[in-house]
Formats: sequence, C-alpha cells, structure tokens
Amino acid sequence: MKKITNYIFVLFFWFLMSNTSIAVVTKHNGQGELRLSKEIISEFYSYITTKNQNNPLNFFITQDHKNTFVIIDKNAKYRGYSGSGPIGRNKKKCEIKYKQTCFLFSNQRYIVWNNGINPIKKENSLLKRKISFDELKSKLLELGFKENKEQKLAEEQEIIELENDVWKKAGVEIINK
Repeated sequence: MKKITNYIFVLFFWFLMSNTSIAVVTKHNGQGELRLSKEIISEFYSYITTKNQNNPLNFFITQDHKNTFVIIDKNAKYRGYSGSGPIGRNKKKCEIKYKQTCFLFSNQRYIVWNNGINPIKKENSLLKRKISFDELKSKLLELGFKENKEQKLAEEQEIIELENDVWKKAGVEIINK
C-alpha cells in the first residue's frame, strides 16, 4: 500500500511540474501600434546584449515613443523576470525623468508590448543575449515593431496624396513629372 501511495505522489508531483510555464508580468506593458526608431532599436540592442554578469531588468518606452528608460542590474545574482513591484517603481522613475507616461516594452529579454501581432509567448517574444543586430531587426519586423520598405513607401504615398488633395482644394494645379 505504501508503494502505491508513493507512486501516486511521484506521479502527481511530476504532473504538477510538467505543466508549469514561465509567467512574465505584463502589468504596465505598452498597448497598441508601435514603430521603433533606429535610435530606439540601437538602445534596445545594447540592452539585450548586456554582458553576462549583468541583468537587463526593464526597458521602458515613453508615451510619445521617442525616449527609453533602461534598468540594468550590475553584477546581479538574480536572473528572473521583474515582478509587478519593481516594474511599478522603475516605471515611476521613468515618468519622473521624462514627465510623461512610460510603458514596459521588455521584461528581461522578453518583449511584452501588446500590439496585436506580438503573441507574448516564450517561443516568439524571448530574445537571446547573443542575437545579432540583423537578427534583432528581423525579429522586431516579425513582431510588428519595425516597418518594412513596402509599408514605409505606402505611408509616404498616402502623405503625398493627402498633400496633393490640400493643394487642389486651395486651387493650386499639381504637375507630376
């Protein structure tokens, strides 16, 4: 009887451990469309490829999408994700510095911004420390944080058409060459 009880206990314990997942706090994360500038991509690359003895904790982006606030824990022994308490404190520091709302883009090397394309799953959103700059740009494009050439050209064409409409309404003749 004792063997059966031990067997059931081991089986139950194994079942509990096999179904665990890594949960990343997404409280305070950004929502909606976000296109990263070249400068922010470079700063994010520096954050992601931080030396092994350092721990990149949080990467925040301001509401106007122009500034970043990075927290890196130097010589840290703790390598886990930040919880909602440290994220909230770091968010407050960002907001004090830039005098505007800040949103969490990355918790450790895990992109948590919800733009509708990023699945916020370990398989897709977790980046390796030794990622190359080109691989990072490709990953950001895949997750919807970087424009490809076709999107940029379409947006520029739309702006030109809007400007032409304004000029036509003002009575100015447009000549295309």
